[in-house]
Amino acid sequence: MCTTFDRFAFNHPNSSRDAIKGLNQDFQRGAIAVKVWKNVGMEIKNSVAEYIHFDDPIFQADLSRQ
Repeated sequence: MCTTFDRFAFNHPNSSRDAIKGLNQDFQRGAIAVKVWKNVGMEIKNSVAEYIHFDDPIFQADLSRQ
């Protein structure tokens, strides 16, 4: 089973933390992979009209606050 995250929620507060929490729950339920949709890096842009890639810092969470 594969899991994913809401790739359009990146600009919401706590989106990275929430995505990681959801992914961890899915892995506990048996997921073995994460699907990163191709529109990450090809369609979704930030506030200055640059494409957002899956390794963009916007997707990183400060896990020390969980």
